[in-house]
Amino acid sequence: MHRIFVILFTVLLAAVPAFSQTVNPFNGSWTISFDGKKTVDLDGTVAINGTAGTWDMRAQSRKNPCVGREYPITVQKATADELTFTVNRAATLAGCNDSTYTFKKVDDKTLKGELADGRAASLTRK
Repeated sequence: MHRIFVILFTVLLAAVPAFSQTVNPFNGSWTISFDGKKTVDLDGTVAINGTAGTWDMRAQSRKNPCVGREYPITVQKATADELTFTVNRAATLAGCNDSTYTFKKVDDKTLKGELADGRAASLTRK
C-alpha cells in the first residue's frame, strides 16, 4: 500500500510542472474596443504574456485620473474558449478600482465580453 502511495505521489508531482507550463492561447497583442453609451466609443491595447500583461486605453479625462493610464493585468483563466483577467488599477494609482473582465472566444482573432455596466466589449488580435 505504501508503494502505491509513493508511485501515485511521484506521478502527481511530475504533473505539476507540466500543468504550470501550459501556454496561454491568448498570448499576444489585442485591440480592445467597447461602445460608450454615455461617452465616445473607446479603444486601446491589451497585451498578454502568460498570467500577466498590460491594459492601455486611449482615453483622457480631467475629472478621472484613473482614465488613460497603462495598468498591469493578471490573467485568472485562459482556456481554449475563455479569457478572464483583472485590470490592477489600484496597484498603480491609489483610489482607482480594479476590474475583472471575462471574454468568450468567437474565432481565432476575436473575443467578446461585457463590461460591468453592460456595455459590449471585444478583443481583436493584432
